[in-house]
Amino acid sequence: LVVGVTGGGDEGKGTMIRNTIGMVSGLPPECRCRFVVCNNEEGHRLEMMTCWEKFCAVLAAIPNFGGLSYEDNLRQFMAVWCEETKNMNLDSVGGKVKQLDPKILN
Repeated sequence: LVVGVTGGGDEGKGTMIRNTIGMVSGLPPECRCRFVVCNNEEGHRLEMMTCWEKFCAVLAAIPNFGGLSYEDNLRQFMAVWCEETKNMNLDSVGGKVKQLDPKILN
């Protein structure tokens, strides 16, 4: 299972990290197959690569403790992160697109 986190219309760092968090938080419970999140940023911009590397460093620092697996700890960490940042819309993360077209929302 592979998910991509950037779209052609709005590829700022804030949007990329917002989408990355959403994709990683989608790790299915009891997932037995590989779950790969990729940054398909085709502009090869240094700031996007740096953002991705910093995010991966945060994930690598999540400990395996409390009798839970790394995946369980990751899932809990992502749930808290999503809850704390769920009100961050595209405008608040510096996205080029300020609001989604209502047809997309429906």
